[in-house]
Amino acid sequence: MRKYMRWLALAAGALAFGLAGWLLASPVPKAAGKADSAAAARSPVRPAAHRAGLAGREGGGGTRDRACPGQPQQPGSEAAVACPLSVTTTSLPDATLGARYSVRMLAGGGTPRYTWSVADRWLPPGLSLSPAGVISGSPVLAGVFDFTVRAADPAGDSSAASLSVTVGGCTKVITGRYDRPLTIDAGVTCLDQAAISGPVTITPGAVVSIQASTLGGPLTARSPARLALCGSTVSGPASVTGTAGPVLLGGASGTPCPADTITGLVTLTADSGGVTLGRATISGPAHITGNTGPVIVTGNTISGPASITGNSGGTVVAGNSVNGSLSCSADTPAPAHGGTPNTSNGPATGQCAGLT
Repeated sequence: MRKYMRWLALAAGALAFGLAGWLLASPVPKAAGKADSAAAARSPVRPAAHRAGLAGREGGGGTRDRACPGQPQQPGSEAAVACPLSVTTTSLPDATLGARYSVRMLAGGGTPRYTWSVADRWLPPGLSLSPAGVISGSPVLAGVFDFTVRAADPAGDSSAASLSVTVGGCTKVITGRYDRPLTIDAGVTCLDQAAISGPVTITPGAVVSIQASTLGGPLTARSPARLALCGSTVSGPASVTGTAGPVLLGGASGTPCPADTITGLVTLTADSGGVTLGRATISGPAHITGNTGPVIVTGNTISGPASITGNSGGTVVAGNSVNGSLSCSADTPAPAHGGTPNTSNGPATGQCAGLT
């Protein structure tokens, strides 16, 4: 019995020693706050990405959807899709002959800044589109003009839109047959498919738009405000002197005008708003002298000598066929042909010597 009790005591001591060793080997739990801090130190927080046009979290746990204009988006979408470039201008205000016009084009998406251009057809003559997207100028021809503009961004994306501008403001409209000479006084006068049997005289300050018309005599304009002759026939010389605004004769490149036909001498002198003579058929000489705005003489067929002298503001003489001499002098800067040489049956002299 005594042996049995000694064995039982030894067994109990061994069990107690083993249990104490197991407890010492087990990990001691740490406080929750300390554990969270350690985990945070091991895993730095990275802010969530945000892109325009995607759903983003707002303060307070709310959600706001930012969809691209014109493109429905599923609420809560997290797709990384940037808004594409799109022209957002859908219409343009009307313009008035002889009045200043300025409208800024609008676009969205893509990568600003945008570069603008006319992609198809033409703006109204007298208006231009700047690379920054402003259509401005002073229109010289009445009508409705359809065209396409394009916006491009630095990333190579682009978007186009078809637009139109209506140019009006005619205080007097002449159509059909007019069996006598015509004097056009100050104001805004539009000839559209008119047939005038005699000479046409334009007085100072007049704004005149002539298209698809036949003038049965000379055309004389003294100090008009603006003048456009588009797709028309003049049976006699044409003289335009001292115009304050733009002068357009013929169907120059970049305009919607068909060519003009003029019988006799063409004289364009002392005009300050810019002169364009393009794709006209002239049965006689042409003299373009002393104009202070840009001068563009392109694609004409001239049945006599042509002289281009004393013009300032930049002069382009390109693609003309001259049945006689082509002479240029005292133009500042010297005329250029922009890669389209002229042809001449006579000598090309002065500043025009290298333009054929």
